[in-house]
Amino acid sequence: MIRILIVDDQKFYRETVRNILEAESDFEVIGEADNGFKGIEYVEKLKPDLALVDLEMPEMDGFTLTRLIVKRFPTTKVVILSSNDDENSINCAVQTGASGYLLKSNSWQEIAEAVRYVQRGYFQLSPGLFEKLIFHLINNKESTSNQLIDLEKKFNNYFKNLEQEILFKNELNRNQLLGDIEEQINQIKIEFEAGLKTFQRKVTQQVQTGLDVFIKQYQPNQSELKIFENEIQQYNKQQVLINHQLLSTKQSVTKIEQQIKLIIYSLIFLFINFIVLALFSNLNN
Repeated sequence: MIRILIVDDQKFYRETVRNILEAESDFEVIGEADNGFKGIEYVEKLKPDLALVDLEMPEMDGFTLTRLIVKRFPTTKVVILSSNDDENSINCAVQTGASGYLLKSNSWQEIAEAVRYVQRGYFQLSPGLFEKLIFHLINNKESTSNQLIDLEKKFNNYFKNLEQEILFKNELNRNQLLGDIEEQINQIKIEFEAGLKTFQRKVTQQVQTGLDVFIKQYQPNQSELKIFENEIQQYNKQQVLINHQLLSTKQSVTKIEQQIKLIIYSLIFLFINFIVLALFSNLNN
């Protein structure tokens, strides 16, 4: 958006210029002044990108105003908008540091396009004025050399100021970019830490809730513990009784085994006696 100040003593023309410029999407008319003194005041207050200045004004003419703006406010470009197309006016505009010289008779499309080019850093003359200026220089050979030197100095100063302005804006943009990046990183850190704390709190709550449910479901009450203890004691008593019965049974089995052995030994003894008796009986016969 190009911020423009209009300085012209004719109210009707100022309003016409404002209406035409504001129809363009990239233009913003931020103020109007009807003389040079107000023009300086508004430039200092509003800091416009570009000032459209009329030459013929009361109290302070356009040349003086242009010289003051260029000297005191180098970031504001000045474009002369005049009805005069004579070589002297053009030369004076160039010497005072104007960035362009346009005729009020030009179409508004030409004026709007010239304003855009001036804002980009180019010097602009209305169609036909450049040829007239060159023709004047050629036909005035005595002053041509000095005028060319003045033009060269003017353009050197202009491009030097333009270079400084570009470097200054680049530095501002770089610092602003670094500041924006740092601010975004800090904001991301804050949001991440807040999100992490929220996540940890929710996880802790969920774990605690799960533990409470688990304990509630699986932790027996006092009556259940008492029943369980009684069952264990009953089981222990039964186990003691079974062990006692097993021991008694084992002892009984041992006694039976001893009795069986005794019977076996008795039978063997009887059998041997029987055989011996039989042998003696046969011998006697």
